[in-house]
Amino acid sequence: AVMGIVKHVRQCQKWGCSHVAAYFSRVLVLTLHEMHPVVDESKHRAELATVPRYTWPLLTELKLWRQKSWPGSNKPKNATYFLHFSKAGGTSVCNLYQKSGLPGIVTKTNCFDTKGSMWREGVHDGAYWGRSKYKYKSSYFVERTCAERNTLQKRKFFAVERYFDLEELCDNFLYMTIMRDPKQRLVSHLSHMQSVFHSQNEDKTRDRDNERFAHPLFNSLKEALDHAPEQSNFYVRHLLGKKGYFADNVGLDHMRRARQLLLQRFEVIMTLEHMDCTNVMLSSLFGKEGTQLPKENVKFEEKEGHSRDKTVGFLTDDDINTKLQKHTELDYMLYEAASNIALADCMIFKAH
Repeated sequence: AVMGIVKHVRQCQKWGCSHVAAYFSRVLVLTLHEMHPVVDESKHRAELATVPRYTWPLLTELKLWRQKSWPGSNKPKNATYFLHFSKAGGTSVCNLYQKSGLPGIVTKTNCFDTKGSMWREGVHDGAYWGRSKYKYKSSYFVERTCAERNTLQKRKFFAVERYFDLEELCDNFLYMTIMRDPKQRLVSHLSHMQSVFHSQNEDKTRDRDNERFAHPLFNSLKEALDHAPEQSNFYVRHLLGKKGYFADNVGLDHMRRARQLLLQRFEVIMTLEHMDCTNVMLSSLFGKEGTQLPKENVKFEEKEGHSRDKTVGFLTDDDINTKLQKHTELDYMLYEAASNIALADCMIFKAH
């Protein structure tokens, strides 16, 4: 079975079907890991999940081949499409790319275009083809074909902080993302929104919709979890495109489709919780040894942000924890798969 996978990988390297080969290389490493399980589970899997010496030449071959299309290589793909999940470390990745000296980012605000920010045109969408005149409405982005995107694309790296566009998956783009523990991401996201709008609401010189700022979403974490259906299973929704993102409910079948998309389409998957592996990947990705995410990215603040309800500590509140579990159940299934993929990639890029 392993040699069959090796054959497929090498055929795809020859034919140039990069996404398929990335898929098979991950399956290969995960298969080898199952054949040689880790004895001591007390330590991080990425440090102990080594594969036999006889596989090192193949892993090295995979490593060199995978690097050929990355931004730091001599012949990268047309552009890197970075799917930026809110509050999952994406802005730090953009900042590291900016500091790497690689061509592409022409912005003063990390991921975002110089003409746009969180609440102005583009709504985080760094792709030039997607601009529209609408504000706050991620559903109104302009849809383009791959040919149109190639014509309009003006830089080598762009971040998209909205749902993943499934309508046109372009083979000449390198797709990457970084993920974080779902519950921590959700709490951080809602707390951040409360903080932002709380500050804006206190700014008396600012034009605003009073009804919008009075929404329960910006009150307490407990209320926010009752009034933020689009935050439930956030990863699954975002990976299933516009229809998935705005669906009333998502279920197990949606999660399976999202998981398959991650495995087959995204060539770079990183996680905040596996920081050592993420830094290995970033160093290879940007062609610069020692590239590291700030340690602050893994720090989880045990507070509710600018909540008006200061009496509730969500880590000890059973009601809030129950709500958090309900909102992230499918995301945890997806995140486990993403973590395994990231660890498989890590083993490839740690190869001798």
